[in-house]
Amino acid sequence: MERFLIEVRPSVIMAKARYITIRAESPELHKTTRVAEALGRGAVVLLPTDSLYAVACDPRQRDALDRLRLLKPGRDKRPLTLLCHDLSVASRYAHLDDGAFKLIRSLAPGPYTFLLQGTKAVPKLVLNPKRREAGLRIPGAPLCQALLEHLDGPLVSASARLQSGDLPAGHWELFEEYENQVDIIIDDEQDLGRVPSTVIDMTTPEYSIIREGLGLEAVEPFII
Repeated sequence: MERFLIEVRPSVIMAKARYITIRAESPELHKTTRVAEALGRGAVVLLPTDSLYAVACDPRQRDALDRLRLLKPGRDKRPLTLLCHDLSVASRYAHLDDGAFKLIRSLAPGPYTFLLQGTKAVPKLVLNPKRREAGLRIPGAPLCQALLEHLDGPLVSASARLQSGDLPAGHWELFEEYENQVDIIIDDEQDLGRVPSTVIDMTTPEYSIIREGLGLEAVEPFII
């Protein structure tokens, strides 16, 4: 069995990231365990989700969270997103009434971001400062689920874009953009996602779709 130790860099050192290949549909346990351990020590990771690639970290690691926010393109003012393993984890970080619970249970796991009122458990750097909103996802990708299963809580994430705000043309451009800015790059050897998650605003009694993306057809019956 391959064993490796992933070093977490001090924020002032700009060494190249460690590349790790992990199977998308059947992630190797020893690899996801090591990545999860590195996240717990403050690593920032570039990883595939069931929509776009994302940069992610453990929100309890303040230095990692500060680094992650600096990776967002300058014009991207959208709040960071919490990746949660399941509804029980999500309910710690967002206020879920019966309607919200039923909708999320119907759609998740999947490529959806739910915009909700955050609880006090959400780090202030993740909340929308004016409205105290938080974006939550329960990803369906087995690799994401494997990482989250190792953690006692969520990951904070942001879509991996170029500093221009554009989506990368391919893996080579994406990895080159981030290899001096993150600690770990996970390559699942799958096609690069080009469509973002569908975002559903659930902060008012009348839910609305504020970004059309993957899985849109499954959401429309719930939105009047």
